[in-house]
This record gives sequence, structure tokens and C-alpha cells, in this order.
Amino acid sequence: MRKFIFCLLLAGCAASPAPKASMDRHALNVADAALHSGDPGLALKVSQAVLNQDPDSRDAKLHEAAALYAMGRRNAAKSIYEGLYKSEPSAEAAAGLAKCVIHDDPRKAVLLLHVALAHKPRDPAYLTRLLSEKLETVDPGFGIEVITLEAES
Repeated sequence: MRKFIFCLLLAGCAASPAPKASMDRHALNVADAALHSGDPGLALKVSQAVLNQDPDSRDAKLHEAAALYAMGRRNAAKSIYEGLYKSEPSAEAAAGLAKCVIHDDPRKAVLLLHVALAHKPRDPAYLTRLLSEKLETVDPGFGIEVITLEAES
């Protein structure tokens, strides 16, 4: 019995907690699933929980902005995407900002989409991830009737 308890104690000492980045990634996977299943409120809570632990997490900020946008809080999402894009112009920030400004400034939205698509224009997995939101959920407003995406390899 003593050997068993000793082994358990050693096992407990040897076990290290999961790395913080790994835990954040798992939490943000939950946020992704919540967004894709139509629960942006849960995605917002999860992303904000990650931000409470790591206020500089770029991925958590992207998830927070996506959740806010899905909840119809476009100005709040726009503010986050703008901050992210100004600090480091990534494809994800450009695409998110494009969704937010398409109503007010369609030309800016098109330029931002060019930036987003220019990162890996021939990578189908990247393009699918970047454009995975259903186009029906984007309301481009009056004057835009057709959106076409063409890719050649």
C-alpha cells in the first residue's frame, strides 16, 4: 500500500500542468465551435475568459471580434479589428474589418479583402478558412447583387 501511495505522489509531482498556450488554444477551439453552431454569446464569453488570462492574445481578440460581429455589435467588432489591423496587418484582421466596413465604405472593404486574399492566394485550405462564413450572412446593402470568388491553381 505504501508503494502505491508513493507512486501516486511521484506521479503527481511529475505531472506538469498543460502549457498556457495549449489551454488557450483549446478554449478558442470551443469559441470556434460556438460561433459555427450559432452561439456567439458563448464564443464571446470564452474569448473574454482567455483575454482575462492573456490580454495580449491576438487570437482571442479575433474571436472576440467575430463573436461581437455575429451578435450584431458591428461597431464594437470594428474597433477591435481596426486595432488588430493597425498593430499587425494580418489576413484575419483585414477580412474581419472588411465585413464591418462594407456597409459604410465598400471600396475600403474591397481593398481589405485584397490584402486578406494576397497572403496565400493559391492555398485552398487558407481561403476556405478565411472565407468560411456563409456569404448569405453578410448583408452588403443596396447595390451589390452578386459576389463571385474565382481561384486558379
